[in-house]
Amino acid sequence: MLEKELYRIITNVMHGIVMCEQDEDKKDIVYKSLNEWWFIAFKYNLIDKEGMLVAPSNETDMILNYLSIHSEDWIDRIVNQPENLKFSLCFEPLLEKISETRYVITDEGRLTAAMCLDYNVDKEQNKVFELLRRLDAISYVKVRKFIIEHPIATLPQLGKLRRILTQSGCRENFIDDFYAYCYEEIPSNAVYQCPNCQWTAIKEDEGYRCSHYRCNLVMKQISPKKINIDRGYKRVKPGINLFIVIPGLLELEIKKKCDRLNVECELWPDKDRYDCKITFENQMFFAIDAKDYHSPYRLAYELENKLSSYNPLNGIRNFIVVPDDSGRNRKDYCQVVNNKLPQNIECLTFTDLIKKVEEQIDVCSKKVSKS
Repeated sequence: MLEKELYRIITNVMHGIVMCEQDEDKKDIVYKSLNEWWFIAFKYNLIDKEGMLVAPSNETDMILNYLSIHSEDWIDRIVNQPENLKFSLCFEPLLEKISETRYVITDEGRLTAAMCLDYNVDKEQNKVFELLRRLDAISYVKVRKFIIEHPIATLPQLGKLRRILTQSGCRENFIDDFYAYCYEEIPSNAVYQCPNCQWTAIKEDEGYRCSHYRCNLVMKQISPKKINIDRGYKRVKPGINLFIVIPGLLELEIKKKCDRLNVECELWPDKDRYDCKITFENQMFFAIDAKDYHSPYRLAYELENKLSSYNPLNGIRNFIVVPDDSGRNRKDYCQVVNNKLPQNIECLTFTDLIKKVEEQIDVCSKKVSKS
C-alpha cells in the first residue's frame, strides 16, 4: 500500500538524519531512503500538474521542499492523489530552518525517527518488554512502575530494583540483561533533569531538549535543574523513556485519581493486555490504553494499523485515553482518532475519562440505595 511504503521511507529518512547527529557514516540510510522515495513515486505515478515526479531529487530538495514543510503542502502537488494519503502522512514539519545553512530536527521529526522499524528492529523497549513478561504478574507491575518513577536512578535506587528482581526469583544473568537493556550511562552533554518526565535534558542554542514535545514546552516555562553525573547516576535508554516512561506518567495518574475516588484500578492486567483496568461495584469495568502522541493523525494511523491485533474486551467499555492538553491544543484531537476506531473503542481525554468513572460510580451508588 502506497501510504505505508511512504510512511516507512520517511521514518527511515528521519532515523538516518537523527543518527547523523552522532555518526556521519549513517548518511547512507538517508541516501538509500531518498532513492526508495523516488522509486515509489515512479511506481505509483505520483506526478504534479506539469508531469514531474513529486519526490525529492536530492538531499537539499528533500530538506527544503519536503521535510521542513507540512506534509499536506507537498502532497497537494500530486495530481489524482490517493484518497487516504493526506491522512496517513499527516506530518508537521520534521525539520526547522534556523538560518540559511542550518536546520534542526523538530520534536515531530524525532518522534518520526523513533517510529522507524527497518533500522530499529532491536528497540530498547521491545527488549525490556520481552524481559518484563517473564516476570510474575506482581513483579511485572513493581518493576514497570519503578522504571516510570526512576527514569534517572542512583546506585542505591538501582540496588532496590535488583532486590525486587532477586525476590521474584530472577537469576543474575537475567538481572544483568535487564540492566543492560534498560539503563545506560548519562551522556556528558545531558546534565539537566527534565521537570516534566524527570529524564535527562540537553541544553541547545534554542533552549532545552528532552525526548518528548511536552517536556520541551514545559522547559520553556520551567528551567531544568542541573545534575551531577559524577555521582553514578544512570538513565533509562531513549526508547524506554519515550515509549514506557512518558505514557506511564498518564497511566500512573489514572491510577492515582481512581484511588482518590475509591474505585479499583489495576495497572497492566495480564502483563499489559491493556494499561489500566477500572472495576466498579457492579463488576462492570473499563479497559484503558493510555497514549501520548502529539499528532492525532499519527495516533490514528498507528491504531488503525494495530486494530487487526487489538482485542477489545466484550461487555465492557474500551477507551484510548490521551492527556488533557492534547484536547486543549487541538479541539478535534479525539474526533480525528475516533473516526478511525471501531464503535466499541472510544478516544477521550483524561478529564473526560474521569467524568465517565464518576458517572459509573453514581450509577452503582443509586443501584445500592434502591436495593
